[in-house]
Parts: sequence; structure tokens; C-alpha cells
Amino acid sequence: MANRQVTIWRYAKTDGAWKYHKPTYGRNNKIKPEGGAYYIRWRNGSKMEWQRCHSAANAEQVCRRCQSMLTAQAYGIVRQRTRYTRRYNTRIAGGGYAVGVAR
Repeated sequence: MANRQVTIWRYAKTDGAWKYHKPTYGRNNKIKPEGGAYYIRWRNGSKMEWQRCHSAANAEQVCRRCQSMLTAQAYGIVRQRTRYTRRYNTRIAGGGYAVGVAR
């Protein structure tokens, strides 16, 4: 079974040390924008992936988008991409390679 769980974490200074905490939610089920940086975390195979977000609202949006992408990859709708590659090679009929930009 593919890993499809994505969580939001807040990186803030607590008791003089920088630590990761789960964010606090308000009565409207949205993250309270407190100090510190927000990250989302998910598992890519056996590796933990972290992505920094600009704000609390952005973290919720990116979290939902990442969960949707992981679900689509689990069902085979979207091909799995490596995180850092931007280009791919496509074999053409003439025997050479055409270089294109990944979408």
C-alpha cells in the first residue's frame, strides 16, 4: 500500500531550543498563524520528505495538494516523479534523443 498521509508541522523556538511541533487549530479548524516556519511531511518509500511552506494557510493548501498527488500516484493516474529532476529524455524515431521539459 502506498503512503498517502501528509502532515503539517511548525518549527519554532520553545524553551530556548528549536523544535518541531504539531500546529494549533482554531475553532474554525484552520491553523492559528503563530511564529515559526511551517513544513509539510510525507513518506516517499522509506524516505521522509519535508517541504517548507510560506505560511499557515499555504501549508494547508500544499498539504491537500500533496495528498491528492500521492493518492493519484497510488492509483496509477499520475506517474511518479523524482523530486529534483526537471528534464527528461524521450526516444525519437530517428534513433536519437529529444530533450524536453518535464510537465
